[in-house]
Amino acid sequence: MSAPALTLVSAPDPTASARATAAARAAVAAAEMVDPIGLAELMELAELQTRVDRKYFVPAEDVPNFVELWWRPDDRSDLLNLL
Repeated sequence: MSAPALTLVSAPDPTASARATAAARAAVAAAEMVDPIGLAELMELAELQTRVDRKYFVPAEDVPNFVELWWRPDDRSDLLNLL
């Protein structure tokens, strides 16, 4: 069962004012072009964008020891060689 889609409530139209900026009109126009999504789907998409980066500077001669101590077969890790 998915969460219900978020619904916008009535609010003053930001583009109705004579003082509405081009940016406000563009933002409203862009928002009206996309389909609403539920909170569960939003959270699922947000999780795909969460990441953790760890960077270690290791002298070349210590790389074999570093890999042996810290590397795990299930890690999604890469080694970057800076010359």
